[in-house]
Amino acid sequence: MCDTPYRRPLEINTDFLKSVRKALGIEFAVHSPFNETDIGSLDDSHRERSLGGVLEAVELGHIIGASVVVVHPAAGSRGGLEERDRVRGLEKESLQRISEFARSREVKMCIENMPAGLPFAERSLASGVMQLVRSLDWSGVTFDVGHANTTTVPAERMLEHFGPSVTHVHVHDNQGSWDQHLEIGLGNVNWKAVIRQLVRLDYRGILVDESFSVEAARRGVHILRRVIEEVQALEREQ
Repeated sequence: MCDTPYRRPLEINTDFLKSVRKALGIEFAVHSPFNETDIGSLDDSHRERSLGGVLEAVELGHIIGASVVVVHPAAGSRGGLEERDRVRGLEKESLQRISEFARSREVKMCIENMPAGLPFAERSLASGVMQLVRSLDWSGVTFDVGHANTTTVPAERMLEHFGPSVTHVHVHDNQGSWDQHLEIGLGNVNWKAVIRQLVRLDYRGILVDESFSVEAARRGVHILRRVIEEVQALEREQ
């Protein structure tokens, strides 16, 4: 996660990460900076700094052999229609630059669906995120289950709308009102329905637990493994 305290991705000890990857046989994904980052900012200097941080994250991904780099869409604006349209245009320009660079570095750029309540409400829904993905040549979707659960669309239904574009998945729980990043099982996400849809999509990527502690993530992984086994068994019987 290339954010505080790791806001400069290329200052991370990449040799250590490569050695871990080789020793454990694990697969890496990189999350580009997001706090105080806005790739659609109307402030040119802020937008360019934001874009630079994301491009560094892509380069980090290339160096350590990551499969994907996660990118947040523009933070949005509460201004008038003209200002909002300009932000969307700048967002698209930034994503195009990121996508082209990611392609050259052989790292897949994945745009993440956002939680409800942000200025650009469409970036919380499959239709808004897919509008961006379809306009780019080298991109996919990071489906964030917890973010989806804050909207009026059930997470499994939104996942169905995203379909095969889902390249990466974030898992964490909440009560549906805001993005709490709770331990899996402590919120109201219908995990069996979510996993069933992932199985039906033949999803074979990473599930990244974004709970706020290693202990919570460990317990969440245990729950998800049990759910996955149950769903796979049911799917085989049908």
